[in-house]
Amino acid sequence: MRKLFVILLSLLSTASFAQTDSSSVDTTKSNFDFYTGCTLASRNYARGVNFGEGPSIQPVAGIAYKNLTLEFFAAISANGVYNYGTTHDFSLSYSAKGFKVGLHDYYFFNKNGNHNYFFETGSDTMNGHYYEVQASYKNDKFSILSGYNFYNTNLKVDGDYWKGGYLEGTYNISDNFSIIVAGLTGPSIVNFYEAAGITTIGLNWSRKIEISKKLSAIIDAKFHVNPNYKNISPGVQKTPMNFFVSLTF
Repeated sequence: MRKLFVILLSLLSTASFAQTDSSSVDTTKSNFDFYTGCTLASRNYARGVNFGEGPSIQPVAGIAYKNLTLEFFAAISANGVYNYGTTHDFSLSYSAKGFKVGLHDYYFFNKNGNHNYFFETGSDTMNGHYYEVQASYKNDKFSILSGYNFYNTNLKVDGDYWKGGYLEGTYNISDNFSIIVAGLTGPSIVNFYEAAGITTIGLNWSRKIEISKKLSAIIDAKFHVNPNYKNISPGVQKTPMNFFVSLTF
């Protein structure tokens, strides 16, 4: 765990703190585009689940070549491994004309696990690798995302893996506001749910702010209601409503 923090702190100290959208990527003569960024969030929150009990630092770094992108994302939360507040994700994706397909490797750190990164861990812990394939489309007005958790390195439940699909849709109602609806097609370990259902109905607000001539940031605020919160897996905070804010450099 200490080694992970050292690596991530080193990444933050050398980051250029550019935005992680296409406009912020530094183009090099080698045709490889490198980018870094960092989000400061009030919570580690994803897909209707609150993983944190305090602020979360979320660095990102990637390399792109033409339509291919290899990216690393991490969440380092104030509550650490408790409540699965610390996690990371490696992804490889291909994008063209608003469409994107990708493969994600999620890894969760648990205080009860041995954190043997390259091998299967005990079946009574959540730490391990969770592989999800994603397909998405985005334009100026809306975005849609579908994901399917097709393999887990550990944690068999009732003799089988939980591999429910995830669906998400966002519609921009103005330059700053959007609405989101998301849910699961079945029980999903990677999403921490024991049953299918709507996981997110909510409102998002986002605005770009200019800090200086060379540095800008995006401030986000989200208010989400989770009708499926009672089916969130044990060991993770269960809340019917989630509100959080973040600042992305």
